[in-house]
Amino acid sequence: MDDGPLDMSGRFPNLSVTQRSLVRMDRKSALGFVLLSAILFGGSGVWGKALFRTDLTPVQVTGFRIIVAGLCVAIFASLRGAKSFHVTKPQFLFLAGFSVMFTLVQLSFFVAVALTSVAVALTLQYTAPAFVVLWEKLRHGRRIGSVRLLSMVAALAGCALIAQVGNAAYLNDNLAGILAGFACGLILAVYNVMGNEVPDRGISSGTAAFYSFGLSAVAWLVVLPVYAPDSGSLNAETIGQILLLGVAATFVPFVLLIVGLRHVAAFEATIMGMMDPVAGGLLAYAFLGEHLTPSQMIGMALVLVAVITLSSMPSLSQRPLSQERKAAILTSREQ
Repeated sequence: MDDGPLDMSGRFPNLSVTQRSLVRMDRKSALGFVLLSAILFGGSGVWGKALFRTDLTPVQVTGFRIIVAGLCVAIFASLRGAKSFHVTKPQFLFLAGFSVMFTLVQLSFFVAVALTSVAVALTLQYTAPAFVVLWEKLRHGRRIGSVRLLSMVAALAGCALIAQVGNAAYLNDNLAGILAGFACGLILAVYNVMGNEVPDRGISSGTAAFYSFGLSAVAWLVVLPVYAPDSGSLNAETIGQILLLGVAATFVPFVLLIVGLRHVAAFEATIMGMMDPVAGGLLAYAFLGEHLTPSQMIGMALVLVAVITLSSMPSLSQRPLSQERKAAILTSREQ
């Protein structure tokens, strides 16, 4: 369904009054979809942490999650009657690298969750926009600007509070998890930069998602048997938790986000996405008994404000698109 152009004010200049009212109702539902998606994604860390307590490792949890979600994506694509996921050799090589980054994001996130708290891991993952800004500065040599610079300083200050830099005992116990969280943010930044190139390479978002999950799932089917858990670890309850992680905390929020983004502007979606660490922290408190200090809560707030600010600003590399380029991108997205 193509609802026509949507500007940041929420106006739909090419639609009738009746159509606009219907679209606005759709957008309200879409905001709910994006919010629910963020909450479910935030819950993935809680499910992962619960699985670690059954003696599964981050490698095993990551593999099971991607295999289950990949199977769901494949079934969903076939039910939607996707015509073809054919790509050229250069496109396939790019998507293979894209899938590697996708896999590393998942793995580094669960390593961070295993070694520190869920809320800390989720928040450090959200340092990705700051890394993207630095990359664009190095690549294009343009001024970062005072607002971006202040946002990045706020994000770093927030991370310092989250990491409890002045608390030697906390750092000693959580340093590996904190470093894994920063690594996750850096890898996620690379993944996002590559994601921005997807339409430029003539690849639809659906095809990119299919190959991200599919190639990663195939790789895990080969690798995971080497790291197979003890048979005693895979009882009915553990298998149920794995299925919930792959379906309810991965595939379902993925579909909700895709549907929601058809009617929600990117900035709105980014703000809703800030519920990830908040929901993850609250769920971890409720179900795992994890706690945050007041200074860590302040640090989380600083990081989230910085991310909202950075996400609301145009990319340093942004440039006007020709009408032909716009048409090509829209065509690729509708495939």
